[in-house]
Amino acid sequence: MLENAQWLDDLSFQALHYAWRRLRNEPVLIVLVMREQNLARLSPETREFLADSQLKVLQLEVAGPAQAREIVCAATGIDLPPTAAEQLVHYTQGNLQAVIELAQENPEQSWEQFDRWPPALRALSLHIIELLDGLEPRARALVEAAAVLGVQARIDMIAKLVGEDDPLEPIQQILDSSLAQAHGHSGKVRLGFENALAQMAVYHQIPLSARIKLHASAADIVEDPGERLGHRADASILPDGGLSLELQDYARAQGKRGEWSSAATAYFRAMPLSPEPMRRDSLLLNAVDAIVAAGELPRAQTFAHQLSSLDSSPERDVLSGYISILQGRANTAQRWLSSAWQNALQEQDNDVMAVIAQRQVLDSLCRLKGQKIIDWAEQSLSLAQVGSPLAIENAAIQGLGLAMMGRAEEGEQLLMDLLATLPSGAQRQRAEMSLGWVYLATDRVELARHELSSASSTDFSDGSLRISLWARAWSARAEFLMGDWDQALETVRSAQALQERSEIQILRPLIQMTAAQIHALRGNWEQADLHLHKSWARTGSYAIMEMPYRMARAEIRGPRSPGRRPTMKRPCVRWSRCYGWTAPRVLTRQASGPGRIHMPWRSYVVNALMRPTISSSHYWRAPSLQATKAEPSAS
Repeated sequence: MLENAQWLDDLSFQALHYAWRRLRNEPVLIVLVMREQNLARLSPETREFLADSQLKVLQLEVAGPAQAREIVCAATGIDLPPTAAEQLVHYTQGNLQAVIELAQENPEQSWEQFDRWPPALRALSLHIIELLDGLEPRARALVEAAAVLGVQARIDMIAKLVGEDDPLEPIQQILDSSLAQAHGHSGKVRLGFENALAQMAVYHQIPLSARIKLHASAADIVEDPGERLGHRADASILPDGGLSLELQDYARAQGKRGEWSSAATAYFRAMPLSPEPMRRDSLLLNAVDAIVAAGELPRAQTFAHQLSSLDSSPERDVLSGYISILQGRANTAQRWLSSAWQNALQEQDNDVMAVIAQRQVLDSLCRLKGQKIIDWAEQSLSLAQVGSPLAIENAAIQGLGLAMMGRAEEGEQLLMDLLATLPSGAQRQRAEMSLGWVYLATDRVELARHELSSASSTDFSDGSLRISLWARAWSARAEFLMGDWDQALETVRSAQALQERSEIQILRPLIQMTAAQIHALRGNWEQADLHLHKSWARTGSYAIMEMPYRMARAEIRGPRSPGRRPTMKRPCVRWSRCYGWTAPRVLTRQASGPGRIHMPWRSYVVNALMRPTISSSHYWRAPSLQATKAEPSAS
């Protein structure tokens, strides 16, 4: 095994290539370990050798917090808290050697708390000190200012921070020293460190008094209000209740826009500035709630120990209930939400009651209880501030509740009126997803596909991830019904990647069901079983989990012999803009006995989820694919 093979010279690679060709038929394993970002530095002959089709390339994933904890414990005996592991992996970009060294060098470091300026590696710091000592004072002032502004910063902002009128010469000296690199052109040139580790190594060499002055000056020149507040917080060495309240107000404003990740960061920055312990606990709850709203469930779960140590309160209980909903734990979620509601009623805290009622709306949606959705939505709307994210999401889900109760036109009109008042952004996305679901349930598949595609994006807002998962799950259903099976599988793949990263379990079965059905209809039983396994939901889970899983299982667990279940490489029906569904008017039956009507292309899952009491055969008419012989229908 050759580690860091990217540093081998060309002659060594040639010798290795020669040995590999001579030993190709021998039981010898040669393993080269290298960083992908360094491949461009290799010679063309070496890259051609590595591109040989007979070489197997394995892409190693970055270690996650759980793996980092395990490796650090095995190597050093240090049991990192989950929050510490999460922060270290994010800070080091998964560099396990750096994680181990930081854990060893900072045993007393309080990794439980959010730290915008984590400690630097000692070995790297010594190397950085040598490079800094070799710079002229003007260049050193610029690189220190750059470290205060971030991993990357515009050169004009850096020069303005230190009052440098002609930065070209000192900037060139910084580039020649390899302390930083230049990016961009034409007035948009940025100075950037290789990574956050290098930035922190420079930052922590700046004397405390100089750092505070730089942060205070940076607060006067940066353009983003969040960054301005952040620099003001970093310039504070004592608690500042007023600044803590400003950060909290900013976090609330970001939450209204759906920018939940930046809201969480602002809440975390506000915590140490508050002089009141109870206020700090409340800010921690707000921060973790924002993390959950951003769809970062694994990160939120790293705070479980801290949350459990807090005193019982409606805020803590409703947050625990919200996390349980996203994890698909129906009974646990109901216990937490009931406890939160009872305690909030005693305290008569309308703001908290509005949040609890909204979580009950989401819980009722996952249970497919239309009347409860309407009741809790009305309760929450009466308590929530008009136009708030809570009110908008309640109204969006209320439209679904009305459709579930057979009042689809009323629900659709409510959602259309809501969309007319919303600008683009995360809040509009909620209404688009709900309207697409209603369209899909009422067999207006093309309209559903349009609305759901608009609601599937996560580009404009970090807060859109959870809604995007709902939209992609239903979008895959719409594509399946339209006969675009390949695109449906692609949508499932993208939704699956998003779901696995966020670990939001509540939508996993609904996402996997479409892929399971398509592979079953095509006779790809191995893939069908794989997606069925991924769609598993235990008895007692939410209905939105159990029903897709049971339907996928019914689709796959039938007879698989070629004589009893035909397969299709493509759908046997197509959608026509003028005539709707086109399909042969044929019913088929199993040769061994009475058959059942089977609808592989129709949205029976949507009908079942939206209208669980429907028994009319009108919703179940379709050709069957269950048997081998087709017989003309009596109709």
